[in-house]
Amino acid sequence: MSAGCSSNLENPHNSCDIFSNQPSWYRYAKQSEKEFSVPVSTQLAIIYQESSFNRASLPERKYILGFIPWGYVSSAKGYSQALDAVWEEYLQARGGILSSRHRFKDTTDFIGWYFDRFAPRANIKYSDTFSLYILYHEGLGGYRSGKWKKNKRLVKVAKKVAARAKMYEKQLKSCQVFFNTTSLYFI
Repeated sequence: MSAGCSSNLENPHNSCDIFSNQPSWYRYAKQSEKEFSVPVSTQLAIIYQESSFNRASLPERKYILGFIPWGYVSSAKGYSQALDAVWEEYLQARGGILSSRHRFKDTTDFIGWYFDRFAPRANIKYSDTFSLYILYHEGLGGYRSGKWKKNKRLVKVAKKVAARAKMYEKQLKSCQVFFNTTSLYFI
């Protein structure tokens, strides 16, 4: 299996285990954090929520007559579950012809780019994972409208993402020295 496959993750609930299992991922997430100031823990929490670290993740299917599969409910795909339109914007701004929503490196770069572009316009700090997730899910217009506040399911999910980011951050404190000082992981 390639290094990007999620099926190799034995414990997606522990950031130290994730990076031990996929060594290059730490470097990619750290590079994105360095460039865009989005914490590694927030990147991981969003990827976990969006795709459960499954690079081949697709949205729900649409059905005709309740049982005939007919496409998908959105164009989201990959680790980031980025929609086609915003992914195209990213490609024009940052990506190259080899960029893919199925590559972890491109996903962490996309997440950093996305928040660098939209969080300041929404007046959201990079330490506010709850609001960042709402912005990620709803887009700038959706976030600004405030309609998401009435969406109890989305608010509940955003709270889970924020809690997961805190958990990942706490775990990282116990192992990041290793990743920062080992030449294989060194940035």
